[in-house]
Amino acid sequence: MEIKSRREEFERQGYIFCKDFFSKDEIDNLWENIKLSDIEENTFRWDQNRLQFHTHFLNRNHKIRDLIAQSKVVDLLSQIVGANIWVRFDQAISKDPGASMMPWHQDNGYTRLKHTYYQVWIPLTKMTLENGGLLVQSDNYSANQKILPHKYVDGFFVCEKPPNKSLFIEAKPGDIAIFSSLLLHCTTPNTSNESRWSYVVECLPLNCFDPLVEPPYFVMARDGKPYSKFVRFFPQRLNPINVLKYGWFKLKNVWYCWLRPVVRHILKIQS
Repeated sequence: MEIKSRREEFERQGYIFCKDFFSKDEIDNLWENIKLSDIEENTFRWDQNRLQFHTHFLNRNHKIRDLIAQSKVVDLLSQIVGANIWVRFDQAISKDPGASMMPWHQDNGYTRLKHTYYQVWIPLTKMTLENGGLLVQSDNYSANQKILPHKYVDGFFVCEKPPNKSLFIEAKPGDIAIFSSLLLHCTTPNTSNESRWSYVVECLPLNCFDPLVEPPYFVMARDGKPYSKFVRFFPQRLNPINVLKYGWFKLKNVWYCWLRPVVRHILKIQS
């Protein structure tokens, strides 16, 4: 599948949206394998259980890995993220009837990461204004967007400077959106009678580190080609500069994310 370059569009608005990117069979298979992966095993619930985050499917299901790391996905992502890509997190999100608005935020407001990462957003059901669909900032975005102040309100991190203008992403199964973690976005209340579902994969270039993520790491692309393998190490994990960058972590995180891997790596070389 030939992918038209979307890099300039992404840098201008902080996201791209592609209609009919996946076939019906691909979405049906994704949905089925999410359901087969013990969907309740890793679940976080907010908003009186009406907003649910079901996580870590890539670790448990090779068919989902194959779909996410296939050539057309890598071709599209490589234009935006770069040629070498790993996945920090994946989750299926359900928003049930009666769920409230998820307020305006940047994803960095939750993770506290100091660099941009990238959301691959795949609707599993139709997304509407009534059922909790996605709104994104449509003004004042730039490629040099900064992390904005957030405050904690009723279980959510809320940006203190919401956008003046927004755009609703009207989407259906088969579509895909990719947006920057620094792009302001929110989801509307679900005032409908049906749950809405999406599947989200969060990606980073291999030259970026995330101290929140434990090994093994799923590398979806190398040199712009599908890779789809788990690794224990990559160079930025062993870089001491990252310890300084994320000095706000507790000492045990520093040990786990840097010192312990270095010690193990040295012992492996000597053995």
